[in-house]
Amino acid sequence: MPGLASDQSSSNAPQRRHYRETVCRDYRHILALLILVAQEKHLFKFIEAQMSDSQLPLRSDDQRLQNIFISWEDRRSLKQLCGFYQPRLTVQFFQLNPLRNPEVYEIKSGTSSHPLWYDTHQYPDESHTDQAREGGYGEVRQVTIHPWQHEFSSILESPNLFALKTLKRAQDTRRLFFNEVDMLSKFGKDEKQNVRLLASIIEVTREGSVKYSFLFPWAECDLREHWEKSGVKGAAEILWVSEQCYGLADALSFIHDPGLLNDNKNAIYGRHGDIKPENILWFRNDRGQMLAFSDMGLAEVHKDSSRSNIPGEGIPHTPTYRPPECDIAGEEGYISRSFDIWTLGCVFLEFVVWILKGPKGIAGFREARLTEYAGPFYRTSLFFSLHRAVPSTNLPCSSDRPVLTNSLQCFRELHAHKDCTAYLHDFLDLIQERMIIVQSKDKDPTKSILRIRSQGLRTKLMKLRDQCREDKSYYTVPTSRVPAFQPLPAVKAALNEKVLEKVRAMPPMEKMKYLHFHTGKTRTTTRRKSGGDDQTS
Repeated sequence: MPGLASDQSSSNAPQRRHYRETVCRDYRHILALLILVAQEKHLFKFIEAQMSDSQLPLRSDDQRLQNIFISWEDRRSLKQLCGFYQPRLTVQFFQLNPLRNPEVYEIKSGTSSHPLWYDTHQYPDESHTDQAREGGYGEVRQVTIHPWQHEFSSILESPNLFALKTLKRAQDTRRLFFNEVDMLSKFGKDEKQNVRLLASIIEVTREGSVKYSFLFPWAECDLREHWEKSGVKGAAEILWVSEQCYGLADALSFIHDPGLLNDNKNAIYGRHGDIKPENILWFRNDRGQMLAFSDMGLAEVHKDSSRSNIPGEGIPHTPTYRPPECDIAGEEGYISRSFDIWTLGCVFLEFVVWILKGPKGIAGFREARLTEYAGPFYRTSLFFSLHRAVPSTNLPCSSDRPVLTNSLQCFRELHAHKDCTAYLHDFLDLIQERMIIVQSKDKDPTKSILRIRSQGLRTKLMKLRDQCREDKSYYTVPTSRVPAFQPLPAVKAALNEKVLEKVRAMPPMEKMKYLHFHTGKTRTTTRRKSGGDDQTS
């Protein structure tokens, strides 16, 4: 190269080394383009103008280029460089970094000679829009990426098929994007049943608008869609359910306590925040079929001292699966990792309904749970209900769903079902007694009623799974059993302002009609010690 390669004096060695390092690091594509049009003599002018690879794609009308390519012959070379060679040289390639972690790609519109991907399907369709966008954070599309543009073939089960999730535009989209990148990088381990992030993508158009997307392996469906397709196809599928429910508990246990430290060397604890059938994906892999948690957009990470100090009133959630603490005021309404135990318990209960009653049973169960929540205009399918305390103070108390007719009747019906096996009886007991419960913490710890921790849940589901593996009759032979569990007393609690606004807006007659008196026993919550987590082993 003139002025560089020909000068062999030792005094210029540091300068030559500097240029070599600069070109190798920042100007490789520029140098290749210049060589293709036999204009490599202009490389140093590009370096002086700081027009590096990061400036691609080059535009022939850029004044800086006009100042470099001055002669008529130069201008003809510039036209070839920008119009012919540049589009053929630059192709986006997606890969994991050397530590096998996903990269964040910032891509400017027009920098790739080929499309980044080709759309094949866009989800959700019109019939599923409300359900699939509950929470409203993004849109998922099925895309195909050419095998020469990625190195994920060993990970994919569907050749070159990917799920591209693009976040909806909002004021804090960038913050949400990097929060989800962080969560997926921490918890998306391929050995756990959490969906694996392959790449995070920031697309910048020429006009300056920005799109934030995530690239995942393509899943054939989510759990809701799987339930809607058909019922259980045989005993092997019940064994599969036991395997998958254990795997989900194992993945949740990892999210809750990943064994990681933050920058200050403090242990961190995670929370998924939006467990529901639509956020559990159904994959095929070399071991068969697998369920995995997805959508970590609402996930949070906290250090030990703050992991239970989050007010539930304003926290994002899916209405149907939200736990009672989202409606309770004060410290008793703080959110902890037990939030995920409640929501996963709701999903597990629907799983048992599907096993015993099929897709129609799922729809019927949802209808049976519909509650005129604070009046007829707030009908929603909850797993808990509100009642007025006695004596009447117009202050409702939050009640366990098992205390009420609908949910208690559901557990009784499932236990009494002609096809209910010992495995399903035990699974139902675990859900009813340790997961879908309204918590109350007493000064006397022995009187506290708390949900199970994810580690304890993992252990119990592992035992159920192992028993299924060892004894086929455990999950195949129907057996009758009278449930021994007694409904817990309702919890007396002050409601937060968001709920009270709805209650206050109700006419007196509607209050009487929709908020019934609770005449049974009640229990109360007490102030918790700051920090810690309201769960038991």
